[in-house]
Amino acid sequence: MKERNKVLVVGLDGATFDILRPWIEQGKLPILRKLMENGVSASLTSTIPPMSSPAWPSFMTGKNPGKIGVFDFVERRPDSYDYTVVSSKSIDGKVLWNILSEAGKKVGIINVQVTYPPQEVNGFMISGMPAPSVRTHPASLLDELRKEVGEYRLRIEEVYGKGREDSFIEDLYRVTDIREKTTLFLMKKYDWDFFMVMFFGTEFVQHTFWSYMDHTHPDHDPQKSEKYCNVILEYFQKIDDIIGKIIKNTDENTTLIIMSDHGHGPLHKVLYINRWLMELGLLNFKRNILTRIKLWLCKYNLPVRLYDFSIKLGLGKLRKLVSQRRQTNLVNVFLSFRDVDWLRTKAYSLGHIGSIFINLKGREPDGIVEPGKDYHKLRTYIIKKLCELRDPETGEKVVDKVFRKEEVYSGSYVDRAPDIIFLMKDMKYITEFGSFGFHHDSLFGSPILRTTGTHRMNGIFIMKGKNVKKNSVVKGAQIIDLAPTILYLMGVPIPSDMDGKVLTDALYPSFVSSNPIRYEKVMKKPKEQFEWSDEEEKEVKERLRGLGYL
Repeated sequence: MKERNKVLVVGLDGATFDILRPWIEQGKLPILRKLMENGVSASLTSTIPPMSSPAWPSFMTGKNPGKIGVFDFVERRPDSYDYTVVSSKSIDGKVLWNILSEAGKKVGIINVQVTYPPQEVNGFMISGMPAPSVRTHPASLLDELRKEVGEYRLRIEEVYGKGREDSFIEDLYRVTDIREKTTLFLMKKYDWDFFMVMFFGTEFVQHTFWSYMDHTHPDHDPQKSEKYCNVILEYFQKIDDIIGKIIKNTDENTTLIIMSDHGHGPLHKVLYINRWLMELGLLNFKRNILTRIKLWLCKYNLPVRLYDFSIKLGLGKLRKLVSQRRQTNLVNVFLSFRDVDWLRTKAYSLGHIGSIFINLKGREPDGIVEPGKDYHKLRTYIIKKLCELRDPETGEKVVDKVFRKEEVYSGSYVDRAPDIIFLMKDMKYITEFGSFGFHHDSLFGSPILRTTGTHRMNGIFIMKGKNVKKNSVVKGAQIIDLAPTILYLMGVPIPSDMDGKVLTDALYPSFVSSNPIRYEKVMKKPKEQFEWSDEEEKEVKERLRGLGYL
């Protein structure tokens, strides 16, 4: 490839063809429609589970989570039951922009998830969530942005709640406008071979406004829906318009990719998974007075009542009103892993959507389950009970698929993965393990944060370029396929340890035949160590709690 082939990626967090395709066919998203007519599209299979935190690293490495060591937004601290938030340093191995930088390509990265702290690249990077603050490489870029586009914002500050929809929408659009201005400014000012920007608002707006659009949703409010039923469509129309402006700043040698980390759909209920393990006798609490008082408080749903009350009062930004130490003390009033009697506990859940860990001897600090026969017997028992689990209101079974970790992951980090991963019925149910995970007397309840939409396995993929087929649908595309495909389009050898494949079905056969796929051996390097400061970690955990991920 003698020409300078560029690639531009627009990431739309949580975007799904389930709602986009009808709007595209109706002409409501004209830019996306034109791209699909003049390029290829595919349903893009996400990671298991379909979560942003493992999905984006799998995209940027071309590897499954078992090779890179990221399975959720959180990871257990070594020799502890405490957990911390994943960072860019949690990813083992080189990511896409490392490889391109080393190949002499100039890159620009804006707000891709799990890029905090920012890495040194041959170009620039604005790190993405989860992050306590905006950080850039080079550091001077932040001052430059302040002068050119104003104060850069990484996220929305307004917390969604019933009665606060308008202020949430206004803040979402403010952040989106800043992202648009920043993207267009940096595209024009800096020379680049690979450019990527991610818009997270497509995720947030579906999390919060799905029930207004979906008249079959149990939380559907017909009266409010008259005003808010088109919020999701209108926001995607905003993004469609932004993509059109971005395209105007590309040339004929640029391949454009629109993609998402996972799909989206309705959320009806949550399963309090640790509560379920308690009922099975697999998780037990300490017998001291303080823990018994906490159990009593949780029996009457006090954590949820306090949360709902704070949102109604407009105290979503509580962290700005209350010191970090006092916030921590408030959280400690309620049940947490600190109250678990680990010497009487065989299994516990840590993570979002559906994951269970065995309290394994030799791996967990107070593990009591023997490796080998006892371990496999317990896993089989839990899987059997999961498959029998029913919603008491409807009587329907609520677990669709259950996996042992070795069935979905491979690599040196499989031992750190949840021992059991499961997806619930149509993914209309998810699990709750975090701040409210022990609060309820019943096993099922309404989503604590009034979230009415959640993740699905089917993301989106659209690609257009001079070497890309037109008006074609690709089958079997996975999120791990994008990194090797991008490297191939840019004429860069593909690391031999990538799990993904080049999506040759999306390209003209003449281009593929004249440009053989090249691989290179990978030189292993030690994983970098990173520790959040106490203040940073508290800030990031608070952000993730506000999104319902902790």
